Amino acid sequence: MLPSKNVAKRKKKVSELYPYSPPPKKIKYLTDNTKEMTVMARVMRANVKHLKTFRVSKYKGWESARIAAKKWMNKILDTLPECQSGTHTTLSENDKSGVVGLRLVNNKTHRKDTNRTYYYWQWNAKWVNESHERRGTSWQINERVSEDDAFVLAYLSLEAQSTDRDAIKRQLVDARSSGRYEKILSKRKMTLDKAKKSSSKLKEPPKKLSSTKKEVNHFTGIDNDSIHL
Repeated sequence: MLPSKNVAKRKKKVSELYPYSPPPKKIKYLTDNTKEMTVMARVMRANVKHLKTFRVSKYKGWESARIAAKKWMNKILDTLPECQSGTHTTLSENDKSGVVGLRLVNNKTHRKDTNRTYYYWQWNAKWVNESHERRGTSWQINERVSEDDAFVLAYLSLEAQSTDRDAIKRQLVDARSSGRYEKILSKRKMTLDKAKKSSSKLKEPPKKLSSTKKEVNHFTGIDNDSIHL
C-alpha cells in the first residue's frame, strides 16, 4: 500500500528540517535509511537477527540518532556471543585445499561466438563478513596466472576478505618481495595434478554430441568430438 499524503508530507518536512549528513566514516552495524529518515542498528549472531530503528525526527538529527543507535547496539553486543571469524575455524572432511575457505574447482563456460564449451580451473575464496553476508571471489588458472599465483591470490583475498582485485594483486607483489609467498604456498594441500586425477568433470563426454555444438578441452585446445574414434 502506498503511503498516504500526510505521511509523505511529514517525511518531506523531516528531511527539510534535518537534512542528511553522512558520518565521517562507516559505523559498524549501523545503516542510514534516507528514504525512511531512520538509522537502523542491525546485527546477526547464531542465526538470530537483532534490529532496531531510530527515527531522526525523534532524536532531532542524524548524528543524535546514530549515537542512540550505537548506544543500543553496544548494550546488545554485551549480551551476545562473540562473532565467529569470516570462515569456519576447523577443517572438515570436504576441505582438501589445506586452507578453510579455499577450494580448487573445475568449471566450464560456453562461448556463443565459437559455439564451444571450454573447461578451466580456478581457486575460489569464500567467507562470511561481519554482517553475516556471504562474499567471495575466484582466480582462474591460465596462461597469465600460474597455479601457484592463483592459490596465493585466493589466499590473500580470503585473508583480507576483499574482492578488490587490484589491491590483492599489489599484495601478491609484496608477498613475493617479503618472502611470504612461499609460506602461503606451504599451506596448500591440493594441487592441480591431484585435482585433475580426482575430478569427474574431466571424464570424456558422451560420443554422441550435437553436430552444431562442440566441446573443447581447455588444456589441449582440441575439440572433444575430434578425438572420438
